[in-house]
Amino acid sequence: MLSSRTNINPATNLQATTMFALTLLTVSLQLGCKPEEVAREEERAAQQAAQQAAANAASENLQAQKAGVGVGSKGRSLEGGSENNPATLISGPAAALFRTKEKIAFEIQIPQAMNLYMAEKGRAPRNHDEFMRDIIEFNRIQLPKLPEGMLYRYLPDKAELWVIPEKDLDKPTP
Repeated sequence: MLSSRTNINPATNLQATTMFALTLLTVSLQLGCKPEEVAREEERAAQQAAQQAAANAASENLQAQKAGVGVGSKGRSLEGGSENNPATLISGPAAALFRTKEKIAFEIQIPQAMNLYMAEKGRAPRNHDEFMRDIIEFNRIQLPKLPEGMLYRYLPDKAELWVIPEKDLDKPTP
């Protein structure tokens, strides 16, 4: 009959446990897994970097610029993360979706609508209201939502849509 008592040396038990933990750590690092603490710290750092990038982008973009990819407010907080961050697997495609929607509006829909308008009328829209009514609303173009304090403004002398700070609305256009 086997004895239920086993003599285990505590030092040997500690060595075995340590070796097992080191083996698990080595295997997890080789497989690309990270200890939970490291993963959490990297995620926190990526979130802070994304928030800082969004804050910098918001402060930098409070100046007049031609409407194009990147002027919209959606998707800004999703950019700037590390590509090794698991959250980027979700936020990366979402950010790409918002950029693609902006690209479609600014580089395909508006130029196409402007070409059709100029072919029909022989001129570009004369003012902002005419542009918004005859180009944007008539063609059902969804303009991206802008960050707070920014507005769309059509510049008839350039025949371009611009994004300007609300505070500069009464100032001469760029």
